[in-house]
Amino acid sequence: SKVLSKKVLVAVGAFVNSRKLLPAGADGQHVTLEVTGWKTQTVQMEIGEGDAARLQGMPSVIFRDEKRWCYLLPPIQYPDGKTIIKLGANTIQSLTDGGGRELPTHEEVVQWYRGEGDVDLKEMNLGMLHEIVPDLTPLNVRSNTCVTAHTPTTLPFIGPVLRQSGPLTVATGGNGYAAKSSDEI
Repeated sequence: SKVLSKKVLVAVGAFVNSRKLLPAGADGQHVTLEVTGWKTQTVQMEIGEGDAARLQGMPSVIFRDEKRWCYLLPPIQYPDGKTIIKLGANTIQSLTDGGGRELPTHEEVVQWYRGEGDVDLKEMNLGMLHEIVPDLTPLNVRSNTCVTAHTPTTLPFIGPVLRQSGPLTVATGGNGYAAKSSDEI
């Protein structure tokens, strides 16, 4: 079937080159962007009422030292009644060169999302969470795999894909910098 629109925004992160989502150029080939998916992972810790009360008013945090970086969201109470504090992190090396965490193909991105993730990265993330917010008493801990979309310039691609594409715009390549805000963006 056909869908008509005056404007289209393609914002699919690391999946931007996975399908023929972008138009064909003058040569007839579909456009691909210099975007590579990189593995990352989050830790979500369910906390009790005491920890939630103690952390009331906590801001979102972005932390970086010589070897690692993270974003940390304040406790959020979800519709199921659980209060979760979330941290996403990786090594500094992974920010600069992928750190061996590149996912160059659609199949590798899908496999990473469907997998259990990296146990060492989960433990690093959990350790950072306890370091930044000491004395937490977790009720439950889980980890999710994520993929960040990276560009060679570390700047995102935001704009028309081709001059002749008219109202087709792409927004991708956040380079991991907006992960903490991605739901809202």
